[in-house]
Amino acid sequence: MSEKARDLVHKISNEMWNAQQFQLCDTLLDKHFLLHLPKTSLHGRDAYKQATKNWLEKYPNIHYEVKDIVAQENKIAVRWEGHDKAKDFSYKGQTFLLINNSKVKEAWEISDGD
Repeated sequence: MSEKARDLVHKISNEMWNAQQFQLCDTLLDKHFLLHLPKTSLHGRDAYKQATKNWLEKYPNIHYEVKDIVAQENKIAVRWEGHDKAKDFSYKGQTFLLINNSKVKEAWEISDGD
């Protein structure tokens, strides 16, 4: 799973987020994807897509860089940084992913962003 896990994380970071190809949500995220955030949770791909759209309205030039990936069986831990140089905004975070059938089924994210 380790190499597949790395590929999945890089697809999410580089293709889905940095290239803003959010149609990839349908192939990279489970239909019932659940994202746990510190103050709320997002249930389903559509909720994730809407939250992503809202985030990009605020930071349209955001670019993510994966710093570390640790994978064990169907669990992945990712340390990352995001930067929007046009708005002089940057933040760091960690995301923990649970993979099922080569898709992200559930994720827990913590960051120092707003």
